[in-house]
Amino acid sequence: MKLEDIESRSKFEFSDDWKFVIKYDDSADHKKIKDAVQNTKAVDFIGILGEDRLVLIEVKNYRGSDQKFRADIGSQIYLQDILQKFRDSITGIVIGAMDSTNNQAFFKDCLDILLDKTKYIEAMLWLEPSSISAKMDKKMEAKTQKFRTSFKKGMRKWLSCKVTIANKEDNPYQNFLTVEFISDQP
Repeated sequence: MKLEDIESRSKFEFSDDWKFVIKYDDSADHKKIKDAVQNTKAVDFIGILGEDRLVLIEVKNYRGSDQKFRADIGSQIYLQDILQKFRDSITGIVIGAMDSTNNQAFFKDCLDILLDKTKYIEAMLWLEPSSISAKMDKKMEAKTQKFRTSFKKGMRKWLSCKVTIANKEDNPYQNFLTVEFISDQP
């Protein structure tokens, strides 16, 4: 299923190798849960690559936002917010498999992958760093590395999955997902 969508000033293009992809945080299924349960969050994309790989993607683009990058990357609240997006999206998959009015088959396929230990689950944080990342001082490098480690450990505490932090320069799915920047301005 080919999909093109804009998220965080970037165009994401998913190839035909994806069985199904949705822009989950904009979906009717997520909005239904969010309206019923305050503070429910969601990842940007949920997709099935091939037949056996469930991929949840949260996008953060800091290009042109040096101050915000510096503030967010060291914040425990920011880290917890991202982890909550993945947790709530997994909950959304379960609810969608039971009660979706427009994507129930997709959510059932996602749930089947979640429940099958032989299948592959990946939580991907698509993190486009600000321009400072090329010239980070030692303190900022340490904060960034600590954030990356904390994100991976935080995900693995509650979900058995591969945890990836990717960006345009370090894209593990180059053949299946392309990303183009639309603007460097936040």
